[in-house]
Parts: sequence; C-alpha cells; structure tokens
Amino acid sequence: MTLFSFRQFVADNPLFATLVLLFGLLGAVLPGFDYELTLWFSRHQNQAFTEFMGRSFFESGLPGGADLVIFAMLAALVGYLLASFEKGPKALRNWLPSFGFAVFGAIVSAVCLVHGTKWIIGRARPKEVVYQQLAYSDWFEGGAHFINEGIYRGSFPSGHTLAAFLIMLAAYALAGDPQHSRGLKLVGWGVGALAVVYAGAMSVARVMSLNHWVSDCLLGMLLAWLLMHSCYCWVLRVPEQNRLRRAGQQARSPRLFELRLGLLVLGCTAGVTLALLGLRAVFVLQLHPLVLLLPVGTLLAVFFIRSTISLYQSFQQRVLHAGGDSQL
Repeated sequence: MTLFSFRQFVADNPLFATLVLLFGLLGAVLPGFDYELTLWFSRHQNQAFTEFMGRSFFESGLPGGADLVIFAMLAALVGYLLASFEKGPKALRNWLPSFGFAVFGAIVSAVCLVHGTKWIIGRARPKEVVYQQLAYSDWFEGGAHFINEGIYRGSFPSGHTLAAFLIMLAAYALAGDPQHSRGLKLVGWGVGALAVVYAGAMSVARVMSLNHWVSDCLLGMLLAWLLMHSCYCWVLRVPEQNRLRRAGQQARSPRLFELRLGLLVLGCTAGVTLALLGLRAVFVLQLHPLVLLLPVGTLLAVFFIRSTISLYQSFQQRVLHAGGDSQL
C-alpha cells in the first residue's frame, strides 16, 4: 500500500485507525504494569460487586451482570430469524442487515476470538500465578495451558468482558449508517458509550476477582471492537446493503446467510486453532499426542475456509452486485 493510500485509508476510517493505534500503545505499555496493576485491583476488591458481575441467571439462578447482554442477544437472534422470512414483519425485514450483523458479530467476537485465542495462547490466570505458582506470561506469549487441561483455562482474552461489549453491535446498527437520522445516530452513540462503560465495569470485576489480568480485558475489548468494525464496514458492508435496500436494488441474500457464515467462520477458527495447537505441541511437548492436532486441524481449516469463501461469493454476487458497481 502506498503512503498516499495509507493516509487516505486513515482519513476515511479514523475510528478504526484510532483503535489500532490504541491497541498498539496499550499492547506495548501494559506488560510493564500488568502484574502489579492487577494485584492492586485485587487488593481493593468489592466482593459483592465482583460476585454480581461474574454470575448469570442461566448458571446460578440468580440475576447477574452478564444477563443484560444475554437477553439482548437472544432478542437480536429472534429478530433476525423473523426478519429472514418473506412474510415476517416489514419493520423487522428493513433491519435484516443490522440483525444479521449482530448475529455474525457476536459469533466472531464472543466465540471465535475468545476461545480460539484462549486455546492457542493458554495464558495462566492471575489466581493460578499467585496461588498455584504457575509461571506468569505476558498477553502475547504462550502460557502453561493446553486444551487437554480444560477448554476454559486460558486467561487472554476475557470472555466476560467481550460478552459485555457485545452491546457495541447495537451501537453500530443504529449509528454506523451515514444515512440514518440524527436521532438514531445519537441513540447509537449513547448505546456505544453504555457498551464501553458496561464492559469497563465487567473488566474491573474480573480483574478484582483475579480471574483476569488487566491486559486480558482492555486488549481483548479493543480486538473485539476492531472485529466488529471490520464486519460492519467491510465484510457484511451493512451501510451498502441498506443503501441498495432503500433503492429497491438489493436481491434477497441467501437464507440465514449471516448465521451460516458465522458458523462456517467458527469452523475455520476451530481448524486453525487445532492446527496451531498441534504446531505448538511440536515445539513444546515434542512427541505428545496433541501433535496429531496439526494434520486434523489443517484438514478442517481447508474444508471450512473453502466453504466460507463459496458462501461469501454467493452473497457478493446476489446481494452486493445487484446494485451494479459493488466497489470491491
């Protein structure tokens, strides 16, 4: 990419560029403070707050900090399914690209990003480092855990924090389209601010309880934000879909396209993750049986990547090309 085109990209995408810069700065600075800052939060723990933010009605039967997002995502899924049918409510069908973005974005950020990264990096949680004397590792280093020890053992990134941050999907749906009314955009900006505050509160609770390092929460949130932005603007291209829909030029997308695409990306993530775990086992565990994950993961990755490309090409041809120049 030339210097001029890079400058133009930054000028056209100031939020994305700011998030990348912020991730780079925090990623470089936090390793020097991560351990001590996490312990500082732990020493100032509010037990009632940490317990409330960590529990869920669906796990303990008591309402908790994670429930707001769970109910919101269930509502988005129901809206998406209703909007996907030709006889569904017209008001919902007009929002189909946004509902689809919410479903796809949730799968990519809260499932693929969280679990794929946790399994590959295997970072030990603060409780394990402090109380079980496991070795401390920075956010970008390989930790002590492998998938055969349990699928929830990895610390980076914080799944609770990224789940809380899913509210940002609604902010993009409301404020991301330049053609939306000023009122909708203001509501969207308000929802976006709520997402940052809510995820920030969840981050504090997870760090106080020594379930996560500060970097697990902050850097994980920024990675999820970058993914959401990319999905909205460049993968699903929701504003362009809305423009074509308003002009009556958009053909119907493949049935449940966003959900199917999300599941295929989940398959890609599983394949790549298994392959990398196998590769990591080659260098760390040598002749351990986990080495067999390398060929298995590679085959899965190839299969799902090909399927993902095929489905996405169908979406491009049937939906984005329906309006003429898709500006690819």
